[in-house]
Amino acid sequence: MKTIFVTAVAAAGLTFAAVTPGLGQNFGEFVSQNGPTDRNVYLAGKSVSVDTDAAEDVIAAGRDVTVRGRVAGDVLAAARDVLVDAAVGSDLRAAGRDVIVRGSVGGDVTAAGAVVILERGLTVGDRIMVAGGEVFIDAEVGGDAKIAGATVRLGGTFLGNVDVTGEDIAVGAGAHIVGDFIYRSLNEAVIDPAARIDGDITFIRSEMTEEMFGGAFAGVGAGSLLFLIGMIVLGAVHLMLFPGAARLVTQGMRDRPGRALATGAAVIVGTPLLAVVLAITIIGIPVTIFLVALFIAALFVAYLSASLLTGQVLARLARRNAEDRFWPRVAALAVGLLVLSVLGLVPFLGPLIVIAALMLGLGSLVLQVLSARRAAA
Repeated sequence: MKTIFVTAVAAAGLTFAAVTPGLGQNFGEFVSQNGPTDRNVYLAGKSVSVDTDAAEDVIAAGRDVTVRGRVAGDVLAAARDVLVDAAVGSDLRAAGRDVIVRGSVGGDVTAAGAVVILERGLTVGDRIMVAGGEVFIDAEVGGDAKIAGATVRLGGTFLGNVDVTGEDIAVGAGAHIVGDFIYRSLNEAVIDPAARIDGDITFIRSEMTEEMFGGAFAGVGAGSLLFLIGMIVLGAVHLMLFPGAARLVTQGMRDRPGRALATGAAVIVGTPLLAVVLAITIIGIPVTIFLVALFIAALFVAYLSASLLTGQVLARLARRNAEDRFWPRVAALAVGLLVLSVLGLVPFLGPLIVIAALMLGLGSLVLQVLSARRAAA
């Protein structure tokens, strides 16, 4: 799992946990998990608190997420504010406005947010991949470190190479980099004379943060998280107002995926061409504006529908029903959005996945609209 989705570890961990039969699920306003458990923990709510000795994985999403205790497997947390103060046996993936990590992580740490802090005392067994507006790392990192941020402050110990892309980069007095230090910026990094860098120091004058992770990871940050949260809210409203229509669209994707995919491809290619043709004539400009607005709205609905189907498929594999009741459907939508969003970061393959999801959802939506018009006629 970890070797296949190197740049999409969050999606891989989520999928692995979701398809495991022992999945424990809770959804609500305020959700907590206390005490030991021998299965996966899956929590979603406004405020989520985990203080447990978990034998498997912990997946939590909400406005505020706090994870404490011991987790033998992976931890995946997505929220506005994320605090992980736990002993994590395997990998940690976290996204939020503010992400704070303490304790210990046996595997990798992948984190993104407006502010990301890996505090002093944290030990990471393997590598870290971090992106944020402000990044502060004062931990002990056992593997390589790849970091992107407007402001980057490094302390602690790095046993591997450190690769940084940023605007304002500083290496503190307590920092010890055993491997090479490579950084990309318009400005030279401020390196304290007391800092220890055993390997080579390489400065690449560049403003292209896309160079990091082949352009895959540097784009993850607060903006993406806010967009994701907005999509979840938009999807929840859609499910509340049009539950039957949403069900028909997802059913169309399941029952006729080939036809839906072909129809979606035709609409995605044909609509912009039609808009250009209409825009050439003055009389066609109002129609063009309406067509473009309708097309954008349809793309949102299509992506939400594909995300909902993704979450429902995972829930079905976990022997859970996420197709009838409102809150389980919202939770499935959130899971699907997370999976598609992170899979979209995979170089080369990721954009194809997103485009395919859009075409599948859009095609099913168009087919349902045409079917409804024929029935009305």
